[in-house]
Amino acid sequence: MSKLAPHASKFGDAGGMVNFDQFRMQLLTVTGGQINEHEIRTLARHYQDQQEGGVSLDTLVAVAQEQLRKNNFDAFEQIEEHCQHYDKGRTGNLEEDLVRTVFSALHVPLADDLLRALVAKVPRDDKGLLPYKYLLCLINWRDSPVPALPPSQVPSLNDGWQGNQASNQLQRVNMGQFLADLRAAAPAPPPPSNQPQC
Repeated sequence: MSKLAPHASKFGDAGGMVNFDQFRMQLLTVTGGQINEHEIRTLARHYQDQQEGGVSLDTLVAVAQEQLRKNNFDAFEQIEEHCQHYDKGRTGNLEEDLVRTVFSALHVPLADDLLRALVAKVPRDDKGLLPYKYLLCLINWRDSPVPALPPSQVPSLNDGWQGNQASNQLQRVNMGQFLADLRAAAPAPPPPSNQPQC
């Protein structure tokens, strides 16, 4: 937000819900291209219309744990070691693509769409990076088990838990809330000067 705060007055009074493409174009236009795609997507996810949020994180965790339990997968320390290999700064955070690459390389038995939906719901750090230790804690069915869902509550692909297309995840953005937060973070204008101006 600090990167956008100086541009707060340029957004006008647009509010309400806007589609992702409108949100993206407005950010690029107002900032003169000083914001990258990753930052735009991170903001859009944060201000995503909550009605379109799909299945809750708790439900996704329960489904993921059940899949891992059924496959007797418990190599969570090995996943963490591989993530740490990519985490050069030892921050505990990585880009989503790197985390998904580690899961794929280790043949973690989670459906790709479930993994995408799960990582999309995990809160990010201030740089938009995924806290992989937190993700591993969530899916670790041995150390942090959650109750299994009754079969009637297990989401289907039609329930919005698939994550294979970004457009499905980022359809509408709450522009009103984004602008309210942005204006709250914007620096106050300087007080009027009593000095004559040349």
